[in-house]
Amino acid sequence: MVTIEQVKNGLTNYIDKEILPGMPGGKRFAMGVGAALVVQNLEGTLLKYRENPLLAAMNVMDEGNNVDIDRIYVAATDTLKGMEKLSIDVPFLGKCCPGCTLCGTAPLPAWKATIFTQETHR
Repeated sequence: MVTIEQVKNGLTNYIDKEILPGMPGGKRFAMGVGAALVVQNLEGTLLKYRENPLLAAMNVMDEGNNVDIDRIYVAATDTLKGMEKLSIDVPFLGKCCPGCTLCGTAPLPAWKATIFTQETHR
């Protein structure tokens, strides 16, 4: 389990070190600002939707508002087994950048190590 603050810090570090450097000027600015605002509001968003029946059934947060990152990681990696790439289109930006795990040019399981231990996926 990790705290919401650890999730916020991990996401911020990952975005700053792995996603933004590979993006061109305008897209980098838009993604940086958008990501910063989303991360700033992450705790409020998680707490707001914590009681949603579907999210509550996922059982990924405890009463102390800690996130079970291992449970999320196992579910994600089990789902992605056999997939070579994970590609996500970011609204208004398209593919986030060449060479990052969000664009699918590196294996996804490295994201957990990158976010929470600051290892690199490249």
